[in-house]
Amino acid sequence: MRHPFRLLAAVALLAYSTFASADQVVPLDVGGKQVKVSVPNGYIRTSLTVRPLYDITAAALPESNRLVEYFIAESDYRDMLAGKADKLRRPGFQVQVMRSIENAEISAADWQAGRVEIAKTMGLLDTNELIKADSAKANERLSEVAGSQMEVNYGEIGKPQVYGNDPGSLRFTLRVPMSVQTADGVQQAVISCVGAVTVLNGRLVFLYAYGDEKQLPELRVALDRFVDGSRALL
Repeated sequence: MRHPFRLLAAVALLAYSTFASADQVVPLDVGGKQVKVSVPNGYIRTSLTVRPLYDITAAALPESNRLVEYFIAESDYRDMLAGKADKLRRPGFQVQVMRSIENAEISAADWQAGRVEIAKTMGLLDTNELIKADSAKANERLSEVAGSQMEVNYGEIGKPQVYGNDPGSLRFTLRVPMSVQTADGVQQAVISCVGAVTVLNGRLVFLYAYGDEKQLPELRVALDRFVDGSRALL
């Protein structure tokens, strides 16, 4: 019975070693305040370097959410330029905010009270209904940004699964089956999304790590480091 535990430990250590290089501190503007996040060296800001990818990603989000930044590994970017890869091999990181409260100052007391409510809400959240309500507008935004017809459809996503709830953050996982239809055909994928809600410099932010569903153990390690490193900068 010990073997599965040794295997999980080995996977976690392998994932950690992938991100064991020094991190870089990136300042971002959230609601008129500077929020600093910590991401691995060797990652680039798509808003500055791969603007089309940033714009398409931003357009695909629900209208209520703003993409502050999307980070991808330089090695994946080089593969994309060379046409050698149709998906990212290393996790991508995102920072998002809710537009309606982006400018709100969140105190420590506000956050602790809010964290309890957010945890309750996640257990009731119907992600499919939320996405369905915005899907037509999202596809219009995507097509406009891409300059040609694009349509994204989602399979059964289900509810976020909370795996960490501490005074500093609320962490969860989400499985996202999706298909993307363009003039070139249809591509299907199942994306693992590992996220956290936290407060950085008085602003409520969502930090995410994205990757293939087979990368889930690695993604959790990566997200934990992303969150813990960013909170250590406070």
